[in-house]
Amino acid sequence: MDKLEIRNAVNTIIQFTSELNKYKSEGVKKEIFEECREKIVKLLHPIAPHVTEEIWEIIGKKGYISLTSWPTYDNKLLTEESEYKWKLLNNIVEDIGNIKLAMKKKSIENISIIIADDWKLKFYNQLMKLLDKTKNQGEIMKNLTQYNDFKRQRLPMSIKFRAILNLCRPSTFGCFHRRRRRPGRPRWRR
Repeated sequence: MDKLEIRNAVNTIIQFTSELNKYKSEGVKKEIFEECREKIVKLLHPIAPHVTEEIWEIIGKKGYISLTSWPTYDNKLLTEESEYKWKLLNNIVEDIGNIKLAMKKKSIENISIIIADDWKLKFYNQLMKLLDKTKNQGEIMKNLTQYNDFKRQRLPMSIKFRAILNLCRPSTFGCFHRRRRRPGRPRWRR
């Protein structure tokens, strides 16, 4: 070990403890909470051995913490998808908190969360990758329609595509312009 980063380790453990306390306040699965609490104590043991031995006894564990094995983690759980889901969950919880503040209520009995279809997430991810490569609308649509998931959704997909492009700055997508609809023609043709 060339460099011990005790401060970073302690800060990370404190951040996790804060998240664990939020979890506890929102209703918990006791087994998960107990496992996390035990692992936090084990992680703190090299930094504060005397205190963690006392905590180990207080939480009802037998023997010495110094004789237990170091906590392990499951690599399968550490994925981009699980990180994305965690961030999404935190955003939803934060949004609900903001709704409660706006409504000036301490609690809300019911709240509906509307989730988009799977194809929309795949479409958005693929579109963002393509936009990094090219700004040519025809080329992007050609690439997107190669996927079977998107072929069934051709009309909604083109609407979403245009909506996303309209959100972008005109200087970035200067080649795109809206065509005027001729009078008497339907807005969307099937």
